[in-house]
Amino acid sequence: MHYTITPDDYVAFNLFLAKRDPAYRRRVRALQVGGAAAVLALGVIVGFMRGGVTLAGMALFVIVAALFVVYVPSQAKSSLDKQVNLALEQVENNACGDKQIDLLTDGLRLTDKEGETRFPFDRIVHVERTASHLFILTAEKDAITVPLAAFEDVDDAQNFYSTLCKEAGVTAHSA
Repeated sequence: MHYTITPDDYVAFNLFLAKRDPAYRRRVRALQVGGAAAVLALGVIVGFMRGGVTLAGMALFVIVAALFVVYVPSQAKSSLDKQVNLALEQVENNACGDKQIDLLTDGLRLTDKEGETRFPFDRIVHVERTASHLFILTAEKDAITVPLAAFEDVDDAQNFYSTLCKEAGVTAHSA
């Protein structure tokens, strides 16, 4: 099957990895909690400076703190998106471009501008299907991104995914 990896596909893969990275999740959570706490502390300080903390005044700061908690993950995603796109622009031979992936009897064969790489089924450690991609991770820390749009239809994508998971002996994961 022939397909093209675009910068958007590469960003999607990096977001997939980031969401599963405990350090990334801790950073986002720390920004959420720290930012919300700072907003609430500011509300208390402003309240005391104005002669006392009022329920209506603090309600406004609680709403702003809640909005901050909701805003931080989308801002982190946007920041990661910009960083990945900048990295792709700076690297001459990046991961984007035309690819050919074939499901063989003994594994996967990936062909791209660099040549051909084979991935035996016993080296595939994780396969995850999202709403728009298949992410295939190997024991060598290689990753193969396959946009679902590359498949002829939903059944073709499901058959490829199911067969790959079965042959590789990995549990099917859908996000």
